[in-house]
Formats: sequence, structure tokens, C-alpha cells
Amino acid sequence: MATAAIPVLAVLAIPPASAEPLPEHHCSFELSPAAPAVLTGGVTAIVASVTPKACNGKAAPMSTVVCISGRDHPGVCAQGLTWGSAKAVLPGSNPHGTFTTSGRGCWDDPMTMVNPCTELGPVTVTI
Repeated sequence: MATAAIPVLAVLAIPPASAEPLPEHHCSFELSPAAPAVLTGGVTAIVASVTPKACNGKAAPMSTVVCISGRDHPGVCAQGLTWGSAKAVLPGSNPHGTFTTSGRGCWDDPMTMVNPCTELGPVTVTI
């Protein structure tokens, strides 16, 4: 799917200073806010994604989820697995208005048999 070159604001999952420290084995993820794009065939859409960025220790990404919603749109979510990105697309959307993007990245910590997740966003942009 072809998209137009659009500047993207990246939002990394960084815990607040008061949060518990990250586990020894963890992954970080990047949330791209909603942005207009031109898909193959010239269809205008609003797109957003969550992408695994890096893991340390023995952690490995398991899944990503991204959701986009807008005032005139009920919203759409998409999922990616392992190192794949989740990419949500609102095809045929009027690329003007206020859109909110949120997401989640989950990873496998084989040392604890736990699959922790980090929430990303929400990020609201007016296009």
C-alpha cells in the first residue's frame, strides 16, 4: 500500500518517574499519531501505527495494537504480531478533524513466564 510522505510525531512508551522501574527483560514500542495518507488508487485515509523498537535481555515482542477514533468516525483498531507493526487505517476518511490514537505493546519475558504490556497514548491531533 503506497502512502504519501507525511511527517510523523513519534511517541515512545516511557514510564512516569513515579512508576515502578522496568523489568530486566522488556521491550519498547513507538506510537505514531493519526496522519493523512494517500493509499493505492488515490484513496485518502487516516493512518496510525504501533511498532516494536527494541528489547533487552531475553524479552521479545509478542503483539502490538493501535486504535484511531475521530468525532465523525466510530474508530478502528489493528493488531500486529512479534516484530510486525500494527497499522490502523480509516479509508475514505475526510482527512480533516480531530483524531485520537492509542495503542499497546506486549512482550514475552521468558525468565518470569509473564507477558507484560505497556499502554501508549492517547495522542490527539487536529488535521
